[in-house]
Amino acid sequence: MSMPPSALAASHWHANLQLLFRRVGSDTRLVASRHQGPLYVQRPFYPEGRDLAHVYLLHPPGGMVSGDRLDLELELEEESRVLCTTPGAGRAYRARADRSVQEQSNHLRVARGSTLEWFPQELIVFPEAQVRVKTQVELDTDALFAGWDISVLGLPASGRPFLAGRLDQRLVLLEAGKCILNEHLRLDMAQPELFYARAGLHGMPVNGIFIAGPFEQSVLQSLPYEQMREASQVTAENSLSSAICRFGRLDRYIVGRYLGHCAQQARTCFLAWWALLRPLLMQRPLCLPAIWST
Repeated sequence: MSMPPSALAASHWHANLQLLFRRVGSDTRLVASRHQGPLYVQRPFYPEGRDLAHVYLLHPPGGMVSGDRLDLELELEEESRVLCTTPGAGRAYRARADRSVQEQSNHLRVARGSTLEWFPQELIVFPEAQVRVKTQVELDTDALFAGWDISVLGLPASGRPFLAGRLDQRLVLLEAGKCILNEHLRLDMAQPELFYARAGLHGMPVNGIFIAGPFEQSVLQSLPYEQMREASQVTAENSLSSAICRFGRLDRYIVGRYLGHCAQQARTCFLAWWALLRPLLMQRPLCLPAIWST
């Protein structure tokens, strides 16, 4: 039995969350938090000291259904420092018969002298979902950023491949108004050539992108490239399905990519890179969010 239009509209969630961080003395504080709908944030944690806030984004429904939209606006004022993550994977469930889009938008603004680490856990795109996701990062002069974007197509561990559905995924990075990266994946399994192509996803359901920078030119010459290559090789060798894990330089940034069958493997490789790069970019050793171990 079809759902009446009034009930269908009522089942759509449009949730938004606006967060503002400010440096107060030596502390980074969450000074403003506004939300509508089921999108929240826990109070900040300070495992590395009061100057760097660890923040966990919460979406109680656990996933998006047809017609849902999640909007996040995160702003860091000058000299503030934030690490932002999620307690678990995001999900985009099978779309309804009307194929209405499930949409998520992340707008991240990082002011002069601030640092943002953006490490959401993976987005699982269920078979027959209709998903649009965009993350836009705007860095001011002397701002620093590290982050990743990982998506899982279908439910490979359960033997449910992504044979139908759409994913429109974009990551945009601007530095002082200049576009550094505009990564756009537009996949429609009604025309699956991109999914199987060697110039596409190689038929692999998990893809991820990692980016960190901007590094000083003098530091770029001495980054631990060999150790990073070793981490990539370990990832490929530990894979039972010939994962691809590589990185390179883009202007003053390091950009890495993963293609394979395991989101945990993608995170492991990205974290190995970040453990090597964080002391050189942000003068801090790696500190994993506590929520990941619970």
